[in-house]
Amino acid sequence: MSNIGGKKPIGLLCNSSSWGGLEMNVLALAKRMSARGWAVALYGRQDSTLADFAQTSGLRFSHLRSEFKFGDVINARRLARALERDGVVTLINNLNSDIFLSVLAKRFCNTPLSLYYYQHM
Repeated sequence: MSNIGGKKPIGLLCNSSSWGGLEMNVLALAKRMSARGWAVALYGRQDSTLADFAQTSGLRFSHLRSEFKFGDVINARRLARALERDGVVTLINNLNSDIFLSVLAKRFCNTPLSLYYYQHM
């Protein structure tokens, strides 16, 4: 994934299998950011509606596969590799249960990574 206009790619993490307001807002945010010239990568569950809509919208989506809720070392390593591959330096969490996953991923990353939490209400 390349920089667009000198902007580093941004990652959005939403590891939810539901399809409601939060997931719809994550997709809408990714589309708006992409339309404004940001390189955006989404990360989440492979069996989610968010994954389906992201791919049909032309957004990059990387799947997380294991089913553990907390302390998911497998997904943390997978996420860290995907973030490094995509050149992501900023990861936005959209689900509070994903915070621990992103902190673990940051520990496994060999590149600097800033973490943010975006509360949807």
